[in-house]
Amino acid sequence: MKYWLSLTLLLLTLATGALFQRTISPDRTGAASVASLSETLAQEEQNRMRPDTQPFQGLPGDLGDALSEAFPLLVDLHHDGESGQAFFILAEHQTALRQISKSLSGSPEPYARKLGAYALGFLEDVNSNDFDYVLQSELARERQDEAVESFNAQSTVEDLLFSAVRVISQGRNREAGVVFLERIVTDVVEDRHYWNTSHEAISALMSVDRERFLPLFRKWAQRVETQPPEHPSNPSFRYERKRAQSIRDGDMRSLFDFIDGQELGTDLMIEAEYQLAWNNLVRAAESFRNR
Repeated sequence: MKYWLSLTLLLLTLATGALFQRTISPDRTGAASVASLSETLAQEEQNRMRPDTQPFQGLPGDLGDALSEAFPLLVDLHHDGESGQAFFILAEHQTALRQISKSLSGSPEPYARKLGAYALGFLEDVNSNDFDYVLQSELARERQDEAVESFNAQSTVEDLLFSAVRVISQGRNREAGVVFLERIVTDVVEDRHYWNTSHEAISALMSVDRERFLPLFRKWAQRVETQPPEHPSNPSFRYERKRAQSIRDGDMRSLFDFIDGQELGTDLMIEAEYQLAWNNLVRAAESFRNR
């Protein structure tokens, strides 16, 4: 598990038909070509390794330096689906975690923005504006460079969706999570924007309140039975249609099953090469809280 080997691992994953180790949608990019996705991932890796990249702006020296040092660790943990354990620990220092999430979300580095979105789910005072800020930022980037940033936006919104489900599950400003999920589904229904996580969003909403969101589900199910929209990812709606049928059949499995099954904050395993960086980040977060 080496940070500088991530591109090789991702391209190997592509060859076997999956884009990420942790995947929400088996067709997360529809019929997009492997060559196109390979170019996108190669560019993402190139950006990540540029020595002049400064992804953590707006943070005070100690916290910014510590986050920069620990960033490769957080990337590796996220690749392995274990970053939640790290953010659970950092959540003991809410003031610092909010600043970390905001800085990561505003970064030019795509993977930093994924981490920033995922960190929102661990903020005790998270609100609708937090979700909307990240979503609007991703949409703005996509408008600037649709071919590349549409992939990054889909990926970041996946992590936002996990955060929304976690917020709802833990009862912290549930409506903020609900409003975000509703926005994702409505965007697809009204052809405002295609999101490849809309099937997970509607599943989560139906789990929250089936009666309340049944009308929205029906509109969404009707939309995904028609022609998919034009989008760089070339969506097929195949998996959306399967999920719609599953919900009709009474299968209410959703990301709540995943979130509720996690035991965060326990058994966080950190390799020796990263231990000092992790200790420094926790120490800087604690000091920031006491400022």
